Amino acid sequence: PHDLLLICEQALGAGEIEIAEKFYPRLNDIEQCIYQFRVAQRNNQAELAQNHLTSALQKSRSKESRDHLLEARIRMEWGILRASLGEFEAAGIDLKWAIDRLSSISEGHRWHGIALLNMAEWHQSRGELGMALALHAEISRHGPHLIEIVSISRRRAAEILIEKNHVYSAIRNLWIAHHGFRQTNMIEEAIEAGLHWIDLGLTEVSNNAPEMDTAIESAATRSAGE
Repeated sequence: PHDLLLICEQALGAGEIEIAEKFYPRLNDIEQCIYQFRVAQRNNQAELAQNHLTSALQKSRSKESRDHLLEARIRMEWGILRASLGEFEAAGIDLKWAIDRLSSISEGHRWHGIALLNMAEWHQSRGELGMALALHAEISRHGPHLIEIVSISRRRAAEILIEKNHVYSAIRNLWIAHHGFRQTNMIEEAIEAGLHWIDLGLTEVSNNAPEMDTAIESAATRSAGE
């Protein structure tokens, strides 16, 4: 569902306005509001963006056009928007609501993965690194989340682990991110993750070190203080 909305948003982000406008008339009322929200957001029209998002949320909750998946997506967007406005507590509530709804109706959906990434970022911005890592841990590399989501998650988790001086775990996460990005043709991201992996790995080189695939497969939860 909502493939045309995804096409319109991707076309808009790539600057392919003609493609977006071609499919726009085929969007439903809620999707059109979301698209108009994205247009206003790109044009830095904050008030107009909020108006379109409010309209989309109302329509997604109405008896005539109720759509639980879109409602969760809209609540996620509200969370991001409120965070940008400095309304951090309200942002956290919206993001948590979106995650709970998406996990119950479509676990592994791209919007579910994006909501988890945003919730982790919310915790990280508040200095709650442990909570952020816990959110990233919910995105398993074995699925059901998309490889792109897993790769972004591992890249961000590595940044947190470096900050906590857990270099070995950071290296492992960068390796997973590098190969995930390569697999999905996200070349620039793959190069960045790969170079960061090399940079960290060169700090301690040993002939006795296990291969990365072995280190990843044998990774397990550690006890407190370990």
